[in-house]
Amino acid sequence: MRYHGKQVVNQTRFVLEAKLRREAAQVNAAAAVASASTLSGGESDLVEVAESFEQGTETDKKKATVEAERRARLLVSGSQTAERSLEYLIDALLWVQGLKPKYGAIIIGEDLERLDAVREATRFGSAKETRVFTSTDNPDFPKQLRLHACEYLAPLIADMQIEWPSEMLKAGMEIVDLPGIGVHNDLYESVTADFLRNHAKALMLVTDSGGLRRDDAELLQASGFLNRLLHASGDPSADPVSLIVAVVKIDDVAVANHENAEAIYGEAPHTEAEYFAQVVASCRNSVKQQLEQFLPEVWASQDEKLREEKQTIIQRLLEGLRVFPVSAPEYRKILRSDPKKPSFLTTVEETQVPALSAALVGVSQDYRREKEARLAAAADGFFGQLRARLTLLSAQLSEESRAQHEREEMEQQLSTYLGPRQREFDTRRGEFRGYLRKTVPELIEAKVNGAATVAQGEINAYLRKLRDAHWGTLRAAVRRSGTFIGARHIQLPHDFSLCFEAPVAQVWSSAILQGIRKETANYSAYQEEVLKEVLAWAKTSGIKVTTKLLEALVEEVRQQRQRLNSVGKEAVEELRNKVRAELVRKIEGPIRRRCERFVEEGKDIGAGVKNRILEMFSELALEVVQSATAPAVTLLTERFKEVEREIVTAFKEHSNPLDEAADALLQRYDRQLARQNAHDTAALPVITAALEAIPAELAPVEQKEVEAA
Repeated sequence: MRYHGKQVVNQTRFVLEAKLRREAAQVNAAAAVASASTLSGGESDLVEVAESFEQGTETDKKKATVEAERRARLLVSGSQTAERSLEYLIDALLWVQGLKPKYGAIIIGEDLERLDAVREATRFGSAKETRVFTSTDNPDFPKQLRLHACEYLAPLIADMQIEWPSEMLKAGMEIVDLPGIGVHNDLYESVTADFLRNHAKALMLVTDSGGLRRDDAELLQASGFLNRLLHASGDPSADPVSLIVAVVKIDDVAVANHENAEAIYGEAPHTEAEYFAQVVASCRNSVKQQLEQFLPEVWASQDEKLREEKQTIIQRLLEGLRVFPVSAPEYRKILRSDPKKPSFLTTVEETQVPALSAALVGVSQDYRREKEARLAAAADGFFGQLRARLTLLSAQLSEESRAQHEREEMEQQLSTYLGPRQREFDTRRGEFRGYLRKTVPELIEAKVNGAATVAQGEINAYLRKLRDAHWGTLRAAVRRSGTFIGARHIQLPHDFSLCFEAPVAQVWSSAILQGIRKETANYSAYQEEVLKEVLAWAKTSGIKVTTKLLEALVEEVRQQRQRLNSVGKEAVEELRNKVRAELVRKIEGPIRRRCERFVEEGKDIGAGVKNRILEMFSELALEVVQSATAPAVTLLTERFKEVEREIVTAFKEHSNPLDEAADALLQRYDRQLARQNAHDTAALPVITAALEAIPAELAPVEQKEVEAA
């Protein structure tokens, strides 16, 4: 267990004090600064938080105040709706911090135990210490779990790991409960973004019977989750992610519908279970419709191609969407079988909880199978190439030598047949090398420059949304190098990088990587086809030679082509992980320098400050795009070099297959001919034994584990 320090308590108290100041008609910046100056050491960093709060819109203030009051009541009284005055809540939070009360409140006994636990938790958080609770011989464990997971200590949790002996988790699944929407701490946002962007193989959104809201869709966009899907848009199998929505509290709706029907008709036309089934069906439809509406709105684009790519991803996400309206209370009632509190449902399946559990297990199993399939494909590729190579060696060692005059005759026929094809092959190989060495780097630069133009439009669209921001919030962002978490979040480095990343990911996945795979596949298929033509000619031309060796060569080249089908898969993940970090690093510099110069020149003070800030942000947009373009080209070029090494390594073994075909038919392998002695005689049985030892079909990983056990 890891806790936050005093920051959550400090910020909560600040918002409550701000409400008291507004109620006392003291709403102005001077009052905010004056009140902040009375804080004890270490709290002066919250001055701008208070300023921003006071300068925010009334909607922002109301939302932040409601959240802070609920959080304070939960921390102090254990309930978000408990009756406690603002003055009492503020003094209680001061008590937690070991500070003197401001309003002379006396802490009531029933709150002291909670506040003592809150103080202990913040002590652990400030000391950055990890706290451990065990269930072994600890009757207090269920209580502590409840307090931390869903009661008054929950707002203080930074990270909590629970080891749970559940059947559902035996397959290796990990369930991560991420912070929700609107939590008053920017660390929560970074944790959520990291998991959604880099780790989650399935995302489950939990909502009530009202369904999903725009905030939920905005979380998917702001966290980088949607941009993550762009990185693998050309090959979704490279990074498969499932979206699941769980809808709760639908039993309340079913009961209310039943009661309303009784009030209207005297006797309800349907049972509560039937109303429940109706709500389940309607929720599934409404959730999908809500996502269809909100996702295009929050993930819009000014560029037509990027907009089409995003729409394709949204459609793919919706096609795989699974919605589970569930009733945990009715599920528990059925399991307990308490005649005093019976469920209006008859089977656990009706609650939809088992279906949700099965879906989560299914995602875990799908991910495990996908990993096993990759492992099996890699093993099959390895053993396939090994088998082809050993077969080739066996054919080389067992091929009988021919008379010199037969060799000369065959060589003449081969020269006549292969000459034009060799010239054609040399041209085709040169074109492919030119594509890798020149065309792709030029394509990367051109595509990134095009993506930069798209990013410019995306950033300008983002900046237009800031026009309705309060000038004080904008100024606070400028004074903090473009990033400010307050009543309204402004994070220029993060948001600009998201705008730039999306078109870059799109051109890499859809234009560059797909083009490389297509050209590589075409060239590899051409190699195989050329060898097949030579093999067909050798079988029908009437020359006196066995084709066993050439057939083995054709098979080895075929195995090589299969391996190249997935070229660049690993580069997708590495690019996704590096591009944001590198872009943010490059973008932060210009933003920080311009903001610092803006403040040094005193442009953050006086009339017209909002217009000056917005004008500076617009100028920044162009500078940021220019600063990020070259690093983006470098990043994509580095990833291409990795892909190119994969390709070159694969083709290196058979760089000139026509020469090898001629050698296979003429047996001009001088080294092999020189070793047609006792050593060769000894090697052949070893190769034969190795061929017999290669598994015809690999056993699944699960079967191997069972056999090992």
